[in-house]
Amino acid sequence: RLEKGKRPLYMLEIFKEVHKQRPDVHLYFMGYGPEEQLVKEKIKEYELEEYVHLLGFIENPYPVLKQCSVNCLFSASEGFPLALMEGTALNKPFVSSVVGGARTLANDQTCGKTVETKENAVKEIIHYLETDKKEIKKACQVSISRFQMQAYIEKIEELFDEVLEM
Repeated sequence: RLEKGKRPLYMLEIFKEVHKQRPDVHLYFMGYGPEEQLVKEKIKEYELEEYVHLLGFIENPYPVLKQCSVNCLFSASEGFPLALMEGTALNKPFVSSVVGGARTLANDQTCGKTVETKENAVKEIIHYLETDKKEIKKACQVSISRFQMQAYIEKIEELFDEVLEM
C-alpha cells in the first residue's frame, strides 16, 4: 500500500540509488494509498518515469512476485510480514527494514537481509541482483520449510515433551 507506514518514498529513495548502479532495474509498487500523489511527484523529480511502475491493487500478486528479482519491504513497523513470506515461498530473496519476523524469515540472512540504513539496503539489493538464482532458491526453500505446518507441529510437540519432563 502507498501509505506513510509502508514508507513508499523511502523505497523510492533507495531505488534511485540502486538505479544509478544498475540502470536496467525497475521498481513495481502494488496497491493504492494516500501517498500515491507524492510518489508520482518524486518519480518525476527523480526522472524515473520509465523505471518505476505503480500497478495499483492486484487481486493475485503472485504472478508479479514470481517475476521479481528482489522483494522489498521498508515499513516503519509490521507484525509478521506476510508479503515477505509469500515472496520467500516463491524463492525470491528480500531486503527489509528490521520489522516483525523479518529477521526470522531471513534465516540468518541467507534468503533475506534486514537492514537499518539506506546505504545497506542499496548494497543488499545489488547483492541479490548479482547472486546466483539457484543459490537463492535453495536458501529460500530452507527458510520457508521452517514455517510449514509439520514444522510447527514438531515444535509444539518438543515444547510438550520439555514440559512433561519437568
